[in-house]
Amino acid sequence: MEQPAKQRLKKRLERFDQKREEWVAGHKKNHNLASIKDEAIVLLEKFHAMGYKPVLLLGKETKTGATKCEVLTPRCKLSPHAHNSLQKLGSFYEPICEGWSREIPAADDQVNTITLTPCDPLEVQSLEQASSTEGQGN
Repeated sequence: MEQPAKQRLKKRLERFDQKREEWVAGHKKNHNLASIKDEAIVLLEKFHAMGYKPVLLLGKETKTGATKCEVLTPRCKLSPHAHNSLQKLGSFYEPICEGWSREIPAADDQVNTITLTPCDPLEVQSLEQASSTEGQGN
């Protein structure tokens, strides 16, 4: 049996799927796309207030067929390294957008979520040392 949170999300997505086309048409007709982005930025601020460090990657195909990507964050101070890393993240996101389809698989209720686990810098260093000593032994 599914967890209540998963059931709740599934029902919300089913309700949205039923009115998706109407919702998109209404927002495009009334030029409300900017308000949706504003809502996303406010949501990023809410996550930030709860202690998260949220990042939202947006990609859209332009009229010329090119992919335009944006990286949104809440209001925060970023180090130069963090700023550069976010720019790189946007660059890495472009090929993902190019391989993205708007089609929704009929039998797929799954939301794609990837949980990244930070690695221990000491573990990475020991792996690097082990691989470099293996190469020297030959």
